[in-house]
Amino acid sequence: MKMEVKKIRFTIPQFAYDILMSMTKSFKISKNGLLNIILENFRGTPQKTFQRSLNRVIQFNLNVKNNKDYEDFLIKNKIENESEFFRNLIISYASLAPHKREIMIRSDIYEKLSAAIARKVTAIIKFRNEEREVEPYFLANSPEEACNYLFCYSIMHDRFINYKLGNIKDVKITDNNQSRRNEEYIKDVRSNFDSFLSHGKYVKVRLTFDGEKQYYKAKHLRPAIIKKFGGGVYLFECSEAKAKLYFPQFMQNAEVLEPLKLRSWFKKMFEEANANYKN
Repeated sequence: MKMEVKKIRFTIPQFAYDILMSMTKSFKISKNGLLNIILENFRGTPQKTFQRSLNRVIQFNLNVKNNKDYEDFLIKNKIENESEFFRNLIISYASLAPHKREIMIRSDIYEKLSAAIARKVTAIIKFRNEEREVEPYFLANSPEEACNYLFCYSIMHDRFINYKLGNIKDVKITDNNQSRRNEEYIKDVRSNFDSFLSHGKYVKVRLTFDGEKQYYKAKHLRPAIIKKFGGGVYLFECSEAKAKLYFPQFMQNAEVLEPLKLRSWFKKMFEEANANYKN
């Protein structure tokens, strides 16, 4: 006999609804799929929420896994009001930090990578529709980008690399032991994690007086100052990729001095921008 599909319907505030819709777009998942994943993976008891404007209706069907033994689930968790339970569940989820919401959605990937890290073996990850064997060292979150990263050594690329957790589509754990890499470097990266792998990479920049003031205001992706020279010249711990995102906003108030390759990139970019305003 075919089991009847359980339909769930409840109301939530606008902010929680907006977060759910944003997650469906980010992870290319249906609302039905997202809500079932949250129900499967949420740990602990949902926080009871005060009554705020409950102006968005949510309706979804339980998947096969959640539909099975659903009545026992209600009894086990002492749930008397289903709508209230699901409302508290979704509001609790929406109130989590973004990187924690991501871990819950990608729990299968996260747990497999964590297992490979603990066993110190390699893993084969699926990234951009191709499989890549990596040595996974740790998982970390970037407060600036509100997402999680896998720091690893890519055997294909023969270098250390960061992969966004959200871009990893599958993981297979192997029995291949990891090689002994630069453990001191791995330790340093872990202790001061930067998704752009800026550790040990430097950029020299001259800032005007206004540029110095802007540096302390522009916190997003802000690189650390390693040394200050005379004439407003600073040495930042910063990868070239990070510098290309951070310093363009300074316009005439920042001049990239070194490395020369990066300086040439900025020079070309601003020359092309200037050409747009000549007519």
